[in-house]
Amino acid sequence: MARLVEIVTGFGAMVDVPELLQRITADAVDLLSAYLVGMVVRDGEQVKVVAGSGARRDLIGTTFPLAGSAVEELLRSGHRSLSAAGDAYPHLAAALFRDRQPMPMSVALTRADATATGALYIVRAQPLTADEVEALELLAAHAGAALQTAQVVAAQRELEVAKDLFLATASHELRTPLTVLRGFAETLLNHWDALDEIRRRELVETILARTSSMTDLVEQLLLGSRAGLGPDAQVRPFDLAAAVRAATSAIAGSSPDHPLRVDVPDRLLALGDERYVDAVVGQLVENAMKYSPGGGTIEVTVRADGPEAVLAVADRGVGIAEDDLLRVFERFVRSAPRTGETRSVGGAGLGLYIVSRYVEAQGGRVSAQRREGGGSVLEVRLPRAAG
Repeated sequence: MARLVEIVTGFGAMVDVPELLQRITADAVDLLSAYLVGMVVRDGEQVKVVAGSGARRDLIGTTFPLAGSAVEELLRSGHRSLSAAGDAYPHLAAALFRDRQPMPMSVALTRADATATGALYIVRAQPLTADEVEALELLAAHAGAALQTAQVVAAQRELEVAKDLFLATASHELRTPLTVLRGFAETLLNHWDALDEIRRRELVETILARTSSMTDLVEQLLLGSRAGLGPDAQVRPFDLAAAVRAATSAIAGSSPDHPLRVDVPDRLLALGDERYVDAVVGQLVENAMKYSPGGGTIEVTVRADGPEAVLAVADRGVGIAEDDLLRVFERFVRSAPRTGETRSVGGAGLGLYIVSRYVEAQGGRVSAQRREGGGSVLEVRLPRAAG
């Protein structure tokens, strides 16, 4: 017990998480006279070996299925630890004991509930005693605390990066229109008497148009901020076709160079939140217009595709670079089909991010595709509702 206290006390001075996990496995080998000790973390439907000491350190970085593993059994049972024969879990036994007889193993979760992020495995010639199982559980708990700290630090760093990006993008996008507005205002102030009524009106109308554009930009920045917090969707059956008709009617004619062609069925029920349809359609159409600087028809369609209801917005614009087909739905990302293309495209890079957040909150999914002959197709897919 004195040795265990000494080991655990030493953990407090360590801040490097991978180093700490490796130290835990090494100390466990020493303390419990183990053949090997491994630390695994959950990664979706798999568990990944992230640290290990003793034999078979070559398995670090290897992944195993969560299904049928000791970790899954513990999560399902609600127990903190278990002990089993070495061949109780075939997929693990095949990797550990390729050239020797299986040995008993014990496994302890990093937490005693379903939120456990990993587990500590120990293999040795003799089964652990009750006291040794308690020691294993304590070591696993310290490993869990290290993993939790790493997650908190990563989340804080991600938040800081997002905040810096937001401030940089907002200042960049607002600086140019503010400079233009100031220039027009100074022209009116300094040359009022020299300007005729028609020129004055032109300048005032330009200021109004620029102000409206700035209002739209600020609203998009706010939408992006709210979307980042996670939309509170109320999923229920609704008529997607009717909602899209209403949304497109409200924006039809907003850009004479980009007429809308709308093709929707009389009725198509989907599972989602009807409140988000206006914002989703608006952002998709605005994106299509923005990336079609030469003008052209924007096609909006709604159709059924098996168990899904599909909303698609297609254009004949500059298209999306192959490498950006997934990234365009990330925050502050704008596609650049050709070098410097985004220089001629305004916006904060938030429109498609907002769409993806709203759609995913409803249990749907979004995708971007390159269109044959040029342009892009952006799709929103929601589950169909019965009726």
